[in-house]
Parts: sequence; structure tokens; C-alpha cells
Amino acid sequence: MNNSFLNLEPEETSQQTEEWLGAEESRIVKILEALTAISSSKEWQVLKTEIFDSLINVLERNIQEEARKEDTKPTVLSRLSGELKWAERYADFSKLEQYYKGLLKSIRIKLHG
Repeated sequence: MNNSFLNLEPEETSQQTEEWLGAEESRIVKILEALTAISSSKEWQVLKTEIFDSLINVLERNIQEEARKEDTKPTVLSRLSGELKWAERYADFSKLEQYYKGLLKSIRIKLHG
């Protein structure tokens, strides 16, 4: 088997890629700053408590009820689990922050080594 086409040395990033990574880096920094500001606001705490926390409980209960049925519908379970995943992601800004921090770290590694 000839694997000579595999390049074991890291490729140099092109100028266009570096520009895109730089723009993406600044975009993610802005998002992280906004998440920090919003999560510390009183208004967000009200929305989180009144909407998202109760929504997560309702979705979890609906998933359990659907799973207990004799004629469980996989499409309904799939839809509910997708809604639950969405609600959990946006109800807890610390998880969302961790996601964007991971993206930022990988971009900075690519840009700056």
C-alpha cells in the first residue's frame, strides 16, 4: 500500500484562512462578552426561572410519559428530546460559554500555534 500522498507535516494556513479565523475569533469573543453580560443581569435570571427551568421540567415529564406508553412513537420522543436539548443548551449559559470557549481555544491554536 502506497501512502506517499499523505503529508505528515502540517500545512501552512493560507492568508484567506487566517483572515477567516481572525474574523471568527473576534465574533466568538463578542459572543462570550455578551453571554457574560446577559447571564449576570437580573432580567435573565427572571427569564431563566420563569421560562426555561419550567420548560425543561415539562419536557422531561413529557418524554417520560411518552416512553411509558405502550404505543411509544419514536418521532415524538425524538422531537421532545431535541426540544429538551435546545432548552438545556440555552437555559444554562455556562454550558454555552464552555462551548464557545472551546471553539475560541481551537481557533487561537490554529492562528497562533
